[in-house]
Amino acid sequence: ALGDADWLVRLYAVEALARMGPAAAAAAPELEALAAAGDDEPARLAAGYALERIRARRAGGAGGPGEAAKAGEATGAGGAAQARESR
Repeated sequence: ALGDADWLVRLYAVEALARMGPAAAAAAPELEALAAAGDDEPARLAAGYALERIRARRAGGAGGPGEAAKAGEATGAGGAAQARESR
């Protein structure tokens, strides 16, 4: 799904991986590639956010909504992922 042609499918896939936290560590290489791609800004920012969530939790961070917001602010991520997290 991360390589899907539809940007919305990519975005939802990235958000699901962010919610999984360290359990999604196997997807990190694909997320890193997506975060480095310059042609899809929403998915790129969301991928950076997901990587922060995966790494923060793996490093022993709380990984709760407050941590997610901090991680999103650090990567510049915003939009749907953080809006859903704040509910």
